[in-house]
Amino acid sequence: MESINLLISEWIQSFRSDFLDAFFLFITEFGDETVFLIIAAILYWTFDKRFAYRLVMFFLYGAVINGGLKFLTNSPRPHVEFPDRIELVGEGSGGTSLPSGHAQNSTILGLTLNEKSNQIGAWFSRFLFVMVGLVMLSRLYLGEHYLSDVIFGLAIAFGYYTLVNQIQVKGQTPSWLKWVPMLLLIPTALITNDKNVYLASASIVGFTIGYPLELKHIGFSVKGLWWQQILKVILGLVIALAIRVGLKAVFEMGLYSADFENNPMFTDQLLDFLRYFIIALWMTLGAPLLFKLLLKPRLK
Repeated sequence: MESINLLISEWIQSFRSDFLDAFFLFITEFGDETVFLIIAAILYWTFDKRFAYRLVMFFLYGAVINGGLKFLTNSPRPHVEFPDRIELVGEGSGGTSLPSGHAQNSTILGLTLNEKSNQIGAWFSRFLFVMVGLVMLSRLYLGEHYLSDVIFGLAIAFGYYTLVNQIQVKGQTPSWLKWVPMLLLIPTALITNDKNVYLASASIVGFTIGYPLELKHIGFSVKGLWWQQILKVILGLVIALAIRVGLKAVFEMGLYSADFENNPMFTDQLLDFLRYFIIALWMTLGAPLLFKLLLKPRLK
């Protein structure tokens, strides 16, 4: 299987060009956490809070599962295992290879967004299918993953999505079962020492706290005039980015360890946990409160 994987990766990279490099570096971002956070924020602030929360939980718990599986498989990336035959295009993701997080993330995103295809149109399902396929292809082209990695990521996403939907069918999920995944977050983060697991766990905790509090105490409306919707997205995302970048800059002034990017210590992981926890609270509580105060005369 290794030789087949390698041959397929080499064949795909044989078509390299400056245009394709730029194209696939752009496409691969649709499996990245940053794009997900932007999509989730837009949906939460302007479209459907409940659906956005469902999307967030699917995506973030999927990221924890992916981090746990990567810890168990500990498989090197193609450009690391065969540096003389597979070239890394772009800066690279770091970490291990199996299963592909981008393939899994984009599939989860596609499957969940597809639930709204009846409202949007049949073209939306086809668009999501194409985008997931392109993200998977991008990971091979960029030298980040083997074909088996992206197929495994795709299978994990389908299996996880199907299982959760089966458990939730007809609203018969036992109340205690809802808390089991939450209780497993910290042990998984500690065992894997994976930055993405810490960030996903922080966001899960933030959304789990913020979402019901917003519904109970703020209750902002996702509706609004077109300029209000644009204002919410721009203002909300700018402040979220300021929190993300600003807190990192503060932590770099002496709180982070010397090599926190490549070899994070436990304290580094806790600081990043705090950073993303605050971002999640901003998305679920801070931004809705600001929107309600600013647009109160217009929104009901």
